[in-house]
Amino acid sequence: MSQVTVARDGDVAIVSLAAGENRFHPDLLDEIEIALSDLEKSDGPLALVLTGEGKFFSNGLDLEYLAGATAEAA
Repeated sequence: MSQVTVARDGDVAIVSLAAGENRFHPDLLDEIEIALSDLEKSDGPLALVLTGEGKFFSNGLDLEYLAGATAEAA
């Protein structure tokens, strides 16, 4: 299931984070990067709205992941 969705309304792109608490984890960040890269390829002007679904826009870093992945986190 995708954690990031992209919708277009004319010249406005709406990127929504839908990963619960939206903690910054490599998987979520990769999906955000892919979405932004795809939008960057668009022709003409484009406004970007970044939203979070549910209770949180983002609850910060995924500390559980960072605690278990010290080599990758460095």
